[in-house]
Amino acid sequence: MSEVEVGPSLMGPSKGNEGFGVELSRSREPLDSSPFEGGDFNDILSNEEKWGRSLREERSFRDFKDLIDQNGLIDIGYEGHLWTWSNHWEEKGEIRQRLDRCLASYDWVQIFEKARCQHLDTYASDHSLLCLDTVPDKEKRKKKFYFDKRWLQKEGCQQVVKKAWQIEEPGSHMFKITKKIRNC
Repeated sequence: MSEVEVGPSLMGPSKGNEGFGVELSRSREPLDSSPFEGGDFNDILSNEEKWGRSLREERSFRDFKDLIDQNGLIDIGYEGHLWTWSNHWEEKGEIRQRLDRCLASYDWVQIFEKARCQHLDTYASDHSLLCLDTVPDKEKRKKKFYFDKRWLQKEGCQQVVKKAWQIEEPGSHMFKITKKIRNC
């Protein structure tokens, strides 16, 4: 078996009908303990990820599933169309499969819990483009500061404000004021 390089832009060779996941799992080598692996695994996890032609036997998915389990990876799911590869044949001969995916460790998923993988159409390849967005809620608005005069009646409020305004902050005049307000 040839040496296999695994990384964020994973592309794998296929031998006959076996996928890249099968080749990796048979090598008995763990991936590289990377918290994230994404790209073309050239294999599917079940017949639900295949459209067209005959179905595969359930046991044929075992090696790829074992590879994922042994490396403690989780499929982060996807948005978009169901498949990532198509042979682009017309009508009866067309085959579509989800060969490309994003896999991540449990720890990675906890850090990037809102990460999204999108399947995007491309006309330059028979594979879809995977677009991983680790910060999908980037459109958050900054909150404006509003002074509430009722705060002045709270015990200890004046000491908190006084302490915050005594701290020397570097930067422009407006930056200093903004920083002192945040320190309150």
